[in-house]
Amino acid sequence: MIMVNLENFKNLYEVRKTVRFWLNQPSKKSDINKTHWLLKDLVEISFEREKKLINNENNQVLIDTEKVLIEKLQQYVNWLEIQLKNWKWTYQRYDLIAINKDYYKILARKAKFDAMWEITKFDKKSNKYIKVKQPQASQISLSSLKIWNRSDSIIQYWWEIIEKTDYLLNIFKPKLEQYKRAINDANSTHIKPDSIDFRKTFLQLLKLTKEFLQPLLDRSIIFELSKKKVSEEIEKISEFAWEKNNIKIYDVLKNWEELRQYFEANWSQVPYWRVSLNYHTAVQKPNNFEQEIKKAIEDLWIVEFLNKSEQEITSYLHQDSKQKIQLLLTSKSPYPIELLQLFKVKPIPFSVKYNLAKFIEKNYKNEINLSYEEILDKLNLLWRAIDVANDFKNSNNKGNFSLDEYPVKLAFDYAWENTARSLKRTIPFPKEICEEFLKDNFDIDIHNADFKLYANLLFIADNLATIEYNNPNNEAELINEIKQAFDSIDFSFDKERYWWYKNDVLVLLNKAKSQRDYSTILKAKQELWLLRWWLKNKIKKYRNLTQRLIDKKNSHFWIASFVGKTLAKIRDRLKEENELNKISHYGVILEDKSQDKYLLISQFDGKDKRDKIVQKLWIWDIKVYQVNSFTSKALNKFIKNSWSEDAKKFHWDFRYKHKEVSIYDEKGKWTWYQESFLNHIKKCLIDSEISREQNWKAFGWDFSCCNTYEEIEKEIDSKWYQLTENSILKENLEKLVKDEGCSLFPIINQDISSQKQENKNIFTLDFEKVFEWKEYRIHPEFPIFYRKPMEEHKKENKLWIINRFGRLQLLANLGIEFIPRNSSFKTKKEQNRIAIDQKKQNQLVQEFNQEKVNTYFEGLDNYYIFGIDRWIKQLATLCITNKNWVIQDFDIYTKHFNSESKKWEYKFHRKDWILDLTNLKIESDKSWNKYIVDISLFQAKDEDWNPTGTNKQNIQLKQLAYIRKLQYQMSANEEWVLSFLEKYKNKEEREQNMKELITPYKEWKNFADLPMDIFQEMFENYYRLKTDQNLSESEKKNLMKITTELDASESLKKWVVANMIGVIYYLMKKYEYKVKISLEDLSNAWFFSKDGLSRDVVLNTKNDETMDLKKQDNLALAWVWTYHFFEMQLLKKLFKISTEEWILHLVPSFGSVKNYTEIFKDKGKYVYKQFGIVYFVDPRNTSKKCPVCLNTQTTWKKEWIPIINRNYKKSNIFYCERCWFQSIHSHCQEENIKDSNGFHYSVEEVERIEMKNKEAIEKYKKQWKNLHFIKNWDDNGAYNIWEKIRELPKKSDVKNTSISWNISFS
Repeated sequence: MIMVNLENFKNLYEVRKTVRFWLNQPSKKSDINKTHWLLKDLVEISFEREKKLINNENNQVLIDTEKVLIEKLQQYVNWLEIQLKNWKWTYQRYDLIAINKDYYKILARKAKFDAMWEITKFDKKSNKYIKVKQPQASQISLSSLKIWNRSDSIIQYWWEIIEKTDYLLNIFKPKLEQYKRAINDANSTHIKPDSIDFRKTFLQLLKLTKEFLQPLLDRSIIFELSKKKVSEEIEKISEFAWEKNNIKIYDVLKNWEELRQYFEANWSQVPYWRVSLNYHTAVQKPNNFEQEIKKAIEDLWIVEFLNKSEQEITSYLHQDSKQKIQLLLTSKSPYPIELLQLFKVKPIPFSVKYNLAKFIEKNYKNEINLSYEEILDKLNLLWRAIDVANDFKNSNNKGNFSLDEYPVKLAFDYAWENTARSLKRTIPFPKEICEEFLKDNFDIDIHNADFKLYANLLFIADNLATIEYNNPNNEAELINEIKQAFDSIDFSFDKERYWWYKNDVLVLLNKAKSQRDYSTILKAKQELWLLRWWLKNKIKKYRNLTQRLIDKKNSHFWIASFVGKTLAKIRDRLKEENELNKISHYGVILEDKSQDKYLLISQFDGKDKRDKIVQKLWIWDIKVYQVNSFTSKALNKFIKNSWSEDAKKFHWDFRYKHKEVSIYDEKGKWTWYQESFLNHIKKCLIDSEISREQNWKAFGWDFSCCNTYEEIEKEIDSKWYQLTENSILKENLEKLVKDEGCSLFPIINQDISSQKQENKNIFTLDFEKVFEWKEYRIHPEFPIFYRKPMEEHKKENKLWIINRFGRLQLLANLGIEFIPRNSSFKTKKEQNRIAIDQKKQNQLVQEFNQEKVNTYFEGLDNYYIFGIDRWIKQLATLCITNKNWVIQDFDIYTKHFNSESKKWEYKFHRKDWILDLTNLKIESDKSWNKYIVDISLFQAKDEDWNPTGTNKQNIQLKQLAYIRKLQYQMSANEEWVLSFLEKYKNKEEREQNMKELITPYKEWKNFADLPMDIFQEMFENYYRLKTDQNLSESEKKNLMKITTELDASESLKKWVVANMIGVIYYLMKKYEYKVKISLEDLSNAWFFSKDGLSRDVVLNTKNDETMDLKKQDNLALAWVWTYHFFEMQLLKKLFKISTEEWILHLVPSFGSVKNYTEIFKDKGKYVYKQFGIVYFVDPRNTSKKCPVCLNTQTTWKKEWIPIINRNYKKSNIFYCERCWFQSIHSHCQEENIKDSNGFHYSVEEVERIEMKNKEAIEKYKKQWKNLHFIKNWDDNGAYNIWEKIRELPKKSDVKNTSISWNISFS
């Protein structure tokens, strides 16, 4: 047999991670710092300088007391709830909603769909069919995005934002109430929520809030209501969309900004600097685009506009319609920005407006005496929401209503559409005023045949929309009206063509509702709309304003084009300038003689100080590391932004139409353009002015085998980096810090400050490898944050160390990248492209499984199987066996503090075979020996080093277990819980009688550290959920979430999961990674289940009455997400295991949960889903299957009694009433000893159980050595999960197909 080693898994992918380091020592007063002492004086000078600047920063926060803070928060929550409620019943109306094109592109990125598509269109100029990219309109209706489900993706994204916001609101509100009670009642200060957790929750809520409120405020989300038939629902949406509500949204976001500033300034990390280690990119170019931006502002007369009074602007916009039309037809370039608004409301893109206002405030202080907010208010005058129908409805003087108040096109559309509708039905609108407007300004006769044809077509479109979207009661009447309207139309001008469209519509309407597919009439609807458009544009005066005419080059078309292009130019220049100005400092990394590393930075203050550092570089004393880099991202900027100075150096005189050519479009214009373009790019990268200037030759690129743009990108990204080494004299460094204003900071973390030589954390090791391995690289740009101290954490301990939250901190988030030195690795770009295409992802997984994993295990004589069970009682249970069925054993230790020697000691406590991972952690002593430690037995110490009993983490662990037990009872025993709540009404009674509801946590008889505040909140929510008949579905859902979520334990949850992953990783390393991992597939219920709280049936792939109760429990507690969080963290660890020589990838790359849940299964029968070395197995019967007799079935025969005995299950004892096998701890050999479930056994009882077990095992020919270690249900589950992978079917027997979930109802 050919032996295969770990070469299969080495260095397959580019890997990126962010590592965080402090930039100041743990405590100024402490003398225990062991590092960075050689340059301590310069560090202190730098830190004190920055400390003064930070403390003197004017954050303009108007919140000075906790009481004011609570009032602001309460006001924000109240306003947010109103807006969220309104958005909930509006966001799904894709027939009413349109979105700005810029916002559409943002949504496409966030919702992960392709924003553009192509249509084939006949081009009269070239006399051939051409492909045109869509959408092209600046305002896109959601109904037009139904093609390829784009509108569904957008609505789904909005729904997710609503769900998350709703959930966080319901999490935050109780915390806010606790905070309020704590500051208003001196006796309730103990219930004040943890400030860090409080801040984190609220900042998450703020972030989500802006996701939907900002687009509404910016009018990036627009409601097309004027063409809809008035109804109660339309009126409600109109109120939400109207200007008065927009002012309310503005107030919410103003409050949002104030609260954000407060939390960032007081309790959070505040962005401070952005540093570049690359000499060539760390140059500020503030004047590069300033003149171009100012020229564009001048072309649009924006300064003149802002200097006008509000009254002058209003008078200009509301002048007589004839004057507006005259101005639109006669104005010459350059066009003032307000001219376009005379024709239609055309908003300034929100991506432009805010940056433009900031630029104007900064650069036009002498010309314009306005603040940022005042500039925004003036710009908002140009595109305030206008609704003619709503204005008329609310007018107190309808007889004098005038359309001259509105832009010409808006007034025309209102008059034209409503007059046309009035020919077929009675509607409330100023008919005479509209007819007069159409006649006086556009010479329209509403009695001619064209207008009547338009009216009929509009009538058909309105009725069709009502039938499709509104589910009307009078549907039959509407269908009949459509038929009559079609019959009255004379299509003699193109009879055959329009007969087919008419027939398509009528055939669809003749079908039953459930059988209608409205996509079949999309073409008909489009062609009928085009006919209406043609009829409208036959009007000469209207056409002069809207169409491009040879003799009317100053028509609206040209005005709109000019304004749009100029605004786009401003947007691009502002964006590029902002990108450049994000870099605030140039930096280098220093290393002293003790090998301690520092960050030396120089701030940009209008002058380029880079050379002051570079010129001081010399020899000896202190090493200096500099970075030179160039990535494919920078290449893309050069290609797309050919007007920049650097791009001009890159491109020379090469002219190409980059706007018309997509480098990723293999079917379009790119094909014929490819060769010349690629040759040009290669030449520029090797021999251009900027390549010589920045020494790109040193990267060693070889483009000779690159025949596609992607291959050029990969070559660049595999060799984009150069770390050069130099030196600087200490005296020169002192001059830079003391005289030149440079700052020096230590790069430090816990490992570095304690001078650890072994067992360093992975972040420290990765940072060290940057300076040792060519494969590891530090990203040249990174942010620096500061965090101000919190008063409650400022107290020093006896070592004079202040808690990290009690002192000013500077932190740097450094990007570390690993680039394999082989040609077959997959870059991060390639990984991302595969991850968003599930077919490609499935293919990647299949190839990885077959070529890497299966060949690896086939070449091994022995390997190990990790069976991991996840359930209620224990978060995760691990059973490890070798290929020959032998369960492995492990020594478990306790950690004790020796008060005499003042040292920590590890003592052997017990031997375990099947591990409960919940309480285990890997720790090391000073000799670097590793131990598996039971942290539930760990004792804390006080400031005098005396044991104080259980530590804080163990209390949290205990409380986590209690919460999970209560959640389980709420899920499985509804009547029991409700009767408990009815019996005991107050908190004290419930605490005293908790033993009636849940079992203790390892105290066997007594409860300790019950989280009664959390329990009480859970009880109140649960009782309300079960008894309040007036709750809406949304309220029920939210109550279910906050009842079953472990938000209070979120940080603990992450800590526990990290410990579990640490144990698994330690054991994998011990077995030299010769490991298969078997997990239950909890991605979707394979059979139907019931929701744990609502008891509603959850239908999945199959309706099967043999529902697995364990699966039900997992679904019921899926909100806890610990299962899936554990799963995701485990896979992340397996994807990048760093060793001393390489990185191992034991699973393929993935971007989301979907990438590994939608993998493979055999049609009809669940086999397994393989994802690298992880095998997701069928979750059915894992815990309830008897390991001896294999019984899982329930029948009416007495001898076939089901395994599940509720009394035993409650105690977590596994007992089979068929073969009488019972779990019992293997150490229970003495009188009255208790097992792991807290049950007492006499010697006789132990002997009786062992005899019964032995008889069962002999009867069913099982090996005793494998089964006597099973102590409970969770152990049994881990054992059975291991067995499911022990004899996997051969790959040839398993048909790998993409998963297709088929839901059947019976």
